[in-house]
Amino acid sequence: MTRPHRRKELLVEFFGDFPLILLSGAAWEHVRPWSNEQECRRTAASDDRMLNEILLQWRNRPRPEQFHLLDAVTSLDRESALRILRAWREVAGKEVRARIEEKLQSQA
Repeated sequence: MTRPHRRKELLVEFFGDFPLILLSGAAWEHVRPWSNEQECRRTAASDDRMLNEILLQWRNRPRPEQFHLLDAVTSLDRESALRILRAWREVAGKEVRARIEEKLQSQA
């Protein structure tokens, strides 16, 4: 069975002579929850040093993306979620830290 072709899910951009295949905005919205969940699972499996590096990278993402990641973190098992949230709280900006505090209180 073949899957029906959806238009405009993939975009091709060129960087010099090299093509780069990108997801369209609509396709990314469809894939984002899965992608964030996978990223959070890898983060939960990291050691403390790597966890800190990952969280510093997350801090540099646009705030709406950080909020999506925060939702994905809370879908992990309680122990993993708490570990990430507590470490993230230490490096997060003011608005993200406030949301982390809310999540920590709801996990308690």
